Amino acid sequence: MLAKQIWRMHIRPNSLLARCYKVKYFPTVDVLKAPIGCNPSYAWRSLHSSINVILKGSCWRIARGNKVNIWSDNWLPFQPNYKVMTQGPENSYLNLVSDLLDVDSLQWNKDLLDTTFYPINKVNIE
Repeated sequence: MLAKQIWRMHIRPNSLLARCYKVKYFPTVDVLKAPIGCNPSYAWRSLHSSINVILKGSCWRIARGNKVNIWSDNWLPFQPNYKVMTQGPENSYLNLVSDLLDVDSLQWNKDLLDTTFYPINKVNIE
């Protein structure tokens, strides 16, 4: 039940409940990335404990990819943990899934995929 409330706050960020908690506990981020905060209420502590349930079982559906982090978000539906198994390159400009797309055609940049990911990840991305 708590996970369901977190999910509702995620998909309806303008609801009264979501707005009330957002002001106090996560003013700059989405509820799924919210920290526990200092001196949290019992209700927020309980709700926050269920965020991991949502994160383990959900996966982003890619449209433009401008909100999805390549290396930390769940976005590959055919991987066991929904994440990229390739280690992220250090000091890379590649952070969001939108960075992997060709700007003009909105198709995958195949050359970039070939140089960045292990072959097992490329099959699931393409």
